[in-house]
Amino acid sequence: MPDLDSLRTTLLTATGLTPDLTTDVGRWQLYRTAAEDTANHATLLQAATAEPDRTLAAALVVHMLSLTPTADHPTWLATLASSERAYASQRSTEYGLLRTPPSCATLAQDLDNYTNWLQRRLAESLTDPTSLLELAAHARAKRTRHIARTRARALLD
Repeated sequence: MPDLDSLRTTLLTATGLTPDLTTDVGRWQLYRTAAEDTANHATLLQAATAEPDRTLAAALVVHMLSLTPTADHPTWLATLASSERAYASQRSTEYGLLRTPPSCATLAQDLDNYTNWLQRRLAESLTDPTSLLELAAHARAKRTRHIARTRARALLD
């Protein structure tokens, strides 16, 4: 595997950026910008493994989960030690639910187990009025209930 400096150099060349790589903010800027181009994903995968700031590595992995197919998530999760993986694994599951929304019956049954983040994203993205009405009635956050109710009404009109 190439060393981290050569991986970063590859990403700098690909992005045209010149951030201060001695700071986590500079490295995050590089990683986030590089993630916009799928051609950089293999290099980012290696960088996530080699990044000494494990909090930054975990943030990169979670960001990549939002950009990559669910089938690729295990590869990204494997860049993190098992002790670093809980949050990223949860977010992987949540992205899977957003990409393949649960049925209304499953939503009603599992809603209490969904994070506020997931409940809100479902309220913003579901297209089934019955599921939206379920969220409008039972989501934890008032704002999520409002979004779901408003979207359900718009779909039913």
